[in-house]
Amino acid sequence: MKYTLIFSLLVSMGVVKHFNPNETLKEEIISKVHFESSYSKAFEEAKLKHKQLIIKLTAEHCRYCKKMDKEVFEDKEVVEKVNKNFVVLELDVDKDKLPLGITKTMTPTFFFVNEEAKIVRKIPGSWNKVDFLDLLQSSLKS
Repeated sequence: MKYTLIFSLLVSMGVVKHFNPNETLKEEIISKVHFESSYSKAFEEAKLKHKQLIIKLTAEHCRYCKKMDKEVFEDKEVVEKVNKNFVVLELDVDKDKLPLGITKTMTPTFFFVNEEAKIVRKIPGSWNKVDFLDLLQSSLKS
């Protein structure tokens, strides 16, 4: 009874708001980069939408990959730029088959692929937001 009264008081004060799972899901979709998990699907989508394909190589043990996921791929400006201009395929070098003759390499590594399924750029390493946005912009110009 005491907890119900406290909870009711908090709700009436606006401290606890009604939870709407659809709003949370909508925010999550907008606030994250969409990663594909199948090369054929990602390549077809990129080709259909006339976008570059980015193949992001990662690994479960890669702390720099996790750092970039959190600090770069969840940043609003990066999310907007990536989702608008690229299709991103995320592959685990230890678990997934690597396409286009790509061999296991350091993680993270980013491969930019054109509409003819040719790798036009390879960028190894972890990047901060500003530098990664610059890399994306320069890839759009090429």
